[in-house]
Amino acid sequence: MALSSKFPVSLVNERIARLRQRPPREERFRAVDEKVAEMSKLGDVSVAIERADGSFRHLFTTGPLDPDSRFASGSVTKLFTHAIIFRLIDEGQLSYDTLIASRVPAGSLDGLHVIRGEDYGSELTVRHLIDHTSGLASWEDTKDPGGRDVIDQIVDWDRVVSVDEQMETAARNGAKFPPGQGNRAHYSDLNAELLSQVAQHTTGRTYQELAKHYIITPLEMEHTTFVRPGRHDYAEVRTEKHVVWSSRYLSSSLGSSGVISTAPDLLVFIRAFHTGRIFDHGHIQDPQLRRIQHRPLRYGSGMMAMGLPKILSPLVPAPLILGHTGVHGAFAFYCPSRSAFIAGSVNSIVTPPFEVIYRYLEAL
Repeated sequence: MALSSKFPVSLVNERIARLRQRPPREERFRAVDEKVAEMSKLGDVSVAIERADGSFRHLFTTGPLDPDSRFASGSVTKLFTHAIIFRLIDEGQLSYDTLIASRVPAGSLDGLHVIRGEDYGSELTVRHLIDHTSGLASWEDTKDPGGRDVIDQIVDWDRVVSVDEQMETAARNGAKFPPGQGNRAHYSDLNAELLSQVAQHTTGRTYQELAKHYIITPLEMEHTTFVRPGRHDYAEVRTEKHVVWSSRYLSSSLGSSGVISTAPDLLVFIRAFHTGRIFDHGHIQDPQLRRIQHRPLRYGSGMMAMGLPKILSPLVPAPLILGHTGVHGAFAFYCPSRSAFIAGSVNSIVTPPFEVIYRYLEAL
C-alpha cells in the first residue's frame, strides 16, 4: 500500500502542541509502557533501551516475562553471524573477497546460482553474502502446493529446514541477479546460513563455539544460548492461528535464527556491535544501504536499516535505525540521531516491532 505524502495540518499542530507541553521523561516512558501493553496484536513484550552515554536506561516487560526471560532472537542472529565474520576478517582468516566455493565442500554450490544457463556460484564472495548482494533467491518466500509460504508451514507444523533444503529451494526458484550487479540487494536467510558454513569450515569450530568464543563469553551475556529442538525454554510467539515456539525450525537454521536471548543481553550485544568491542568498527562505518524486497527496509554492511522521512511519519518520528529484526518479533538497533540502543522482542509474527521501537525512541 502506497503511503500518501499528504497529511492534515491539524496533525502537525497537534504534534507541535505536544512538543511544547512535553512532560518529564519518566511520564513519557510510563505512557509508552501503557500504550504498548494495550497493543492487542503483540505477544508478550520485553524491551530495553539505553542512551549511548549510559545516562538513562529503561526496561519494560508484559505478561509472564521479566527482564531475564528469554525469547527467540530470530533474524537478529544474523548480526551474531556477521560479527563472527568481521572478526575472522580482522584476524586474517577471511577477507571480503574470499570465494565461498573455497570454504565449502567441492561442488556444493553447483546449480545454486544460475541465470539464463550461466552458473555464478563460483563467483559468490563473503562481501556478497554480508550485504545481501549475492542475488540468491529468498527461499522463505516460496510456497508449497497448498499455497502456504515457509512461515505458514512452520506455524502449521514445526519442522527441520536444513541448509541443503534451503539451497535446493533457492536453486529451484532461480537467482535474482548476478552477484554484486549494480546497486541491487535481495534479502535471503541463505546468505547468513552460507556465512555460518564458511566460518565453521575456516575455523574447524561449530557455530555455537564461535558465538560463545567471540561474543557471548567476552560480553558476559549470561542468559544467551541457542534453540534446541523440543525445548520451549523461551517465550512463545503469537501468530494468527496459535502460539508457536518453532524449535525444530530455528535450531536447524543456527546461522540465521538460532540464538535465544533476553532484552538486556541483546542491548549489551548491539552496543558492542556498534562500538568496536567485537570487531573493528570500520566494518560498519558509512554503510552503503540498498533497498531490499521488504520495503522500506534497506541493507548494508551486515545490518538492516529502517527509517522514514518526517513527511511519511508525522506523528511518531521514524529516524534511521541500524541493526536487525525478523519475523519472530525480536529486534536490536542503534539509532544515531537519538544516540540510543534498543533491543527486545514483541514475540509476534502478526505485528512488526517498529511502532514499539519508535515510540520508545521518541520518549527519550
